[in-house]
Amino acid sequence: MAFDLINHKIVVIKLMKLGAPPILVQWVVDFLTNRKQRVKYKDTYSDWVLINGGVPQGTVIGSRSFLGMINDALDVPNHKVWKYVDDLTIGENRAYGDASTVQDSLDSLCTWADENKLRLNPAK
Repeated sequence: MAFDLINHKIVVIKLMKLGAPPILVQWVVDFLTNRKQRVKYKDTYSDWVLINGGVPQGTVIGSRSFLGMINDALDVPNHKVWKYVDDLTIGENRAYGDASTVQDSLDSLCTWADENKLRLNPAK
């Protein structure tokens, strides 16, 4: 999952569901709306392009918005889940010889990511 994949509409809905004050939600909307970027290579600049998704890395509101986005990801009773900035880790305690149920949680996480228009990095 990455900061540049965050869907603005989804993150705003999730922040409201988490009970963020309306004034804060409006501030996030204003922060994310009508953002533009361009690229500089040597002395040449590209045209400005409107950014319609993602949250800026390195900003307080960007990391908080991302955490709001992944807050409901993978809430499973049999596993420990750690969520931090742009990372999520699943841990499992089980007796030797017992079958692992991590794959079920990974399948649920894949479904959640699809529903929230995010992409997982299987290499991680």
